[in-house]
Amino acid sequence: MDEFHMQCVYMVSPTIHESNSKAYTPHIVSIGPYHHKPYYLSKEDNNFETMKKLKLKYVKGFINRTQLPMRELAARIKILEEKIRSCYVEPIKYKSNYFLKMILVDSSFIIEFLLRWHKLEDWLEKDPSYLNQGCKWILGMT
Repeated sequence: MDEFHMQCVYMVSPTIHESNSKAYTPHIVSIGPYHHKPYYLSKEDNNFETMKKLKLKYVKGFINRTQLPMRELAARIKILEEKIRSCYVEPIKYKSNYFLKMILVDSSFIIEFLLRWHKLEDWLEKDPSYLNQGCKWILGMT
């Protein structure tokens, strides 16, 4: 299979962001380096801390599902680091270990979230708090 590679993750320009900042600002969960450790959070905003804990719970779920050690997942992402970085238009200034950890957590969260959503009925039986942990907001179920 031929590889198709290009920069595909863009940062919203400041002019556009300022015109409607709420539309371009994560409110529940942040994914990736452009929204990692959001600087715009008020101290009263604990959605991100709650979702950070949920992300880590999902990473554990993903590791349990795949039966792959964290070290092996990290090594696989490390192999792709330059390719992942090159997807972003703006240079990513995070150091390698920090960047790789962020990518590992965010990608594991997204995959596990989608797998659970796909089998929602099963997960509501296993984890009744699923829809109370921020997922209903992500899915627009409020």
